[in-house]
Amino acid sequence: MPAGLCGRCGHSRVIRTRKGSVFRFCRKSEQDPGYPRYPPLPVLACRGFEEEGGSGVEDGTHEFPNEEDSE
Repeated sequence: MPAGLCGRCGHSRVIRTRKGSVFRFCRKSEQDPGYPRYPPLPVLACRGFEEEGGSGVEDGTHEFPNEEDSE
């Protein structure tokens, strides 16, 4: 399955199990519980997205954390 933004995000880490399963771990979840540790893929939009090697942020309709938490 494509990872969406996680595939280009500097906060994303690929986790591979001994049995061959592959997961994307969001390092933002270590400091902010509003971000899921293992987000459902593909992630199409995320306030915490930062291009690997850059500092861009993308917003959209499937943001983490919830919009109500940011008010």
